[in-house]
Amino acid sequence: MATDTIELIDPELFFELARFYNRAKSAGDLYQRYSTGAQSDIWPHIEEGPAAFWSAAGRLRPEVTADVQRLRDFRDRQAELGREARQLRAKLERNCSN
Repeated sequence: MATDTIELIDPELFFELARFYNRAKSAGDLYQRYSTGAQSDIWPHIEEGPAAFWSAAGRLRPEVTADVQRLRDFRDRQAELGREARQLRAKLERNCSN
């Protein structure tokens, strides 16, 4: 910004970049939530075997289900970010070649 090179980027593209980086930070937050849950609900009980994760009724314990869902949410967000990153890269390349 100090060199005024920001003016070389189309304002709409700049907004898309800012949105992308905000979404990337949000993905990092999702990972931290998953990691925190896994560190307290999964890793300390690995040596205990399946009984530590499954109820007597044969269902995953609620805290494990929540950890799995957090991991799925993170995976899905990462896939979205990957697609968005490829699109933004193509737009940046087009913008730089103009």
